[in-house]
Amino acid sequence: MSTTVNIVDYGSIDFALRVIESIAFISLSIVAITEPCTGYLRGIFNESNESVGDIPIWFWPSCGILIAMVAIANFSSNNSVVLVIQFFIIVSHPRVSRSEPGIFVIIACGVALIRMDSFLLTLIGTCGIISLFL
Repeated sequence: MSTTVNIVDYGSIDFALRVIESIAFISLSIVAITEPCTGYLRGIFNESNESVGDIPIWFWPSCGILIAMVAIANFSSNNSVVLVIQFFIIVSHPRVSRSEPGIFVIIACGVALIRMDSFLLTLIGTCGIISLFL
């Protein structure tokens, strides 16, 4: 008895969209990991090292490591892993969907649309998730 594995090819558009997402993830990861040395993100969020209640110094590097892991997992052969990453992108970006990061919501919807069997389910799910945060 031989076991066959069905590998579904979602096409080059799916791959290209995930490359775009992963490049953005890696860029953000590098900024976050190097935050203790550069202070770039503290400057954006108007935080100083002396004030009470600031984000701890280890927060951004740990987020950067997790974001790098997401960038790598975005190329998983497991469809569920990729869909969870697209869900994460859609859920984490609706408040900024009217600005530059909003393009990643559109890209994530495209990847989810390619990967899911139902166009209607993808469309309803994406609109429902975005409407929760508007």
